[in-house]
This record gives sequence, structure tokens and C-alpha cells, in this order.
Amino acid sequence: MSESSARWSKDTKRLVALFGIILVGLAIYRFNFVLGPLAIAILLSYLLSPIAAFLQKRLRFRRTTAVVLPLLLVLAGLVLLSVLLVQAIIAQLQSLQLDLTEIGSRLSDFLAQPLVIGDLRIDLQQVFEQLRGSLNSLLQPIVDRAVSFGGDLAEGFVWLIFVFVASLYLLKDWNRIGPWLEGVVPPAFRGDFVRLRAEIAQTWNNFFRGQLALGITMGVVVGLAMWAVGLPNALIIGVLFGVLEVVPNFGPVLASIPTILIALFQGSNWLFVDNPLAFTVVVIILSFVLQQIENVVLVPRILGHHLNLHPVAVLVAVIAGASLAGVLGILLASPVLATLRDIGGYVFARMLDREPFQAETQPPAG
Repeated sequence: MSESSARWSKDTKRLVALFGIILVGLAIYRFNFVLGPLAIAILLSYLLSPIAAFLQKRLRFRRTTAVVLPLLLVLAGLVLLSVLLVQAIIAQLQSLQLDLTEIGSRLSDFLAQPLVIGDLRIDLQQVFEQLRGSLNSLLQPIVDRAVSFGGDLAEGFVWLIFVFVASLYLLKDWNRIGPWLEGVVPPAFRGDFVRLRAEIAQTWNNFFRGQLALGITMGVVVGLAMWAVGLPNALIIGVLFGVLEVVPNFGPVLASIPTILIALFQGSNWLFVDNPLAFTVVVIILSFVLQQIENVVLVPRILGHHLNLHPVAVLVAVIAGASLAGVLGILLASPVLATLRDIGGYVFARMLDREPFQAETQPPAG
């Protein structure tokens, strides 16, 4: 056997593997700023790959055309949606004429009287002053950040180009990535890899389809319901609920805050409720009922039972995702957690010498 074809010893393999893991870890630590845009490019390629395959196989488009066309349509759709949405929001905001002086006057009158609960007397004015100080300290970084808005906009445009170009190349070679990965895996484990990859792909498919359906459904339902009770700016509220639907657990809560404020300070357009506080209670109850219908009816039916994640596990995953990857980590907390569950279940079954995959149902003998 020639020297160039000599096999590596186990110690050499371990050393090379350890060195490779260290290099990958250092690269991720040093260039972690590119992971977010790269993840977006991968997700975009994953979502558009069925469309590109359809254009190429069914409509006989060339691969380049089948790849570029969906990306251009997505880009044009985002631009058009942004323009239409901004125009609609501006029109709605112009009609949202909250008199800040009147609001301040109402708050001052309300807080001027102490809150008495039995023998307990709470000075609301003092509490308000403390809250206002805390609010100012929270808003100051936002004000300072607004100064660098132009630089952030230019940086965002650069990253948008990066996402577009990376998605173009990934989508162009998407049909080769799967076979390449299967070829890398040793033949003894290739069958498990293929089945596990299909299981994970099903998890992500369920998530994306379910989130899209949930966002559209909740946006329409909430918007119509708020319009029915006469809440001003129902379009904004519907869009807000639909968009924030992608944020697990926290999304509806965040969307409820402006809803309650509008109900409290503007009242209803046609519902005969003289007391704004009573109308606010109506809006809160309506929002709560819609969220319960979503949790009990829509989520199980639309998302299906494949994710099957406990709400507490999702909540912890959202917090961890926010800490690790910001907004992107929050949005992808559920499917990443479900993916880790699938991989962990496979590893656990293999360690205990159990069958990691459910046996496929065999057709009855004829």
C-alpha cells in the first residue's frame, strides 16, 4: 500500500474531527452577523423550491428562469404590498386623531384621586410619576437609535441584496443539495437520514403553511369583528393581529395593546355605549374570545398535530430564541424546537436500540 493511501488511525481521526469542530465554532462566533440573513435566504429558497420545480418540470422553463422568476415576483410583491400597506396605514393614522392633551387631562384627573381598597390607600399620582420615569429611560435609547435610522436603512438594503443573491444560488442548486447530503452520509445510515430528513421537512411544511393560514384567518376575523363593534381603525388592528400571529404567545398580547388604547380613548363609531370604559371592556372580551377560539379550534385544525408542542416549551423556546437570534429566533422558535424534538427522539431511540420511526401501515392481504 502506498504512503498516500494509508488509512488514518482513530487518534488522527479524532484529532482532525476536534480541530474541525473548533474551526467551525470559531467561524460561527466570528461571523455570527451573517447567520441571520443566511437563514432567511435558506428559508426563502426552501419555500420557493416547489414553485421553481413546477415551472421547470410542468411549464418547461429553463432552470435559471424558473429560479429567477419566483424571486422577482416575491420582491415585486413585497414592494407592492409595502406601498399599499403604507398608504392604507397612513390613511388610517390620519383618521386616528387622538387628542394627546385630552388624554393627559383624563389621566391626570383619574390619577388625582387615590385608590382605596379596604384600609389600603394607594397614591396613583406617585405611581404614575415612577412609571413615567421608567418609561422615559426606556424610550431614550429608541430616540437615540432613530438618529442612525439612515445608516440602518442602507445596511438593511445591503443585506436585502445579500439575501436575494444567496437565495438565487441556493434555489438554483436546491435540487442537488438533497442528493449531495445523502451521498455524504455513510450507506449504513443513509436510510435513517432520508426518513429523518423527510420527517423534519414535514414539520417545517406544516409550520409555514399553518402560520400563513393562521395569520390570514386571524387578520380577517379580528378585523371584521372589530369593525362590527365599531372600533376605529379596524384595518390596522386586523393587519396587526395577522402580522403578529407569527410571534408565538406574545403576538396577540402585543396586538391587543393598541386595540385597547383605541377603544378606551376613541370609543365606538356606531355601538351605543356611552362609557368608553364599558366599550373597552367589550373589546377586551371580544379579543379574548377570538384568541380562545384560535387556540382551541384554529390552531389544532390548521397547524395539525405534527408539531405537538406544549405551550410552556414554546414559551421557553421563544425566550431562548430571542436571546440567541433576536426577532428571527422568536419567529422560528416553534419549528426549531420541533426539529430538535425529532432529532432527539431519533437519537434516544437508537441509544436504546428501539425503532426510531413509526412502522408504515401495510395494506391488508388480498
